[in-house]
Amino acid sequence: MNPKIVTKDSIYVVGVEYVGENKNDEIKEMWGQFNAIMKTIPNQQVPMKACYGVCYMLPEDTNPGTFRYIAGVETKILDDIPQGMKGITIPAGKYAVFTHKGKLDTLHQTYADIYQKWIPEMKLVPRSLPDIPFQNLDYEYYDERFMVDDDNSEFDICIAIKD
Repeated sequence: MNPKIVTKDSIYVVGVEYVGENKNDEIKEMWGQFNAIMKTIPNQQVPMKACYGVCYMLPEDTNPGTFRYIAGVETKILDDIPQGMKGITIPAGKYAVFTHKGKLDTLHQTYADIYQKWIPEMKLVPRSLPDIPFQNLDYEYYDERFMVDDDNSEFDICIAIKD
């Protein structure tokens, strides 16, 4: 699992938000709910290329283990966000892009490898984002390579890093 270091443009994502620790696989359930309503989101990029899972923390998220996660799609603007949904701007900048291979039940191990092994070994420094109130921003990019419950599935995990 060797990451690519890339510079990305900013993107807008609109979807449903989860706040918690995901102790009971709430995010998996949330994706099912999101898939049923995602076509109702206005201003989507056409054609829709992918879905996003955006993971971040805000300064007020002080409980250990608590984080925020948005299951969403890319939009052209952050206007007309449906009630009960959330919009977020993923900032432009440098990202380390890792590819998770296999089923989702091993995703926790991929994240452990990224944050406990690869980032320290490569001396990468996660980027703090002072212009917006995020801490520890990363996102999952689910495109045509992603297949639910398939050993051949792949998707990318993008970690914001310092230039």
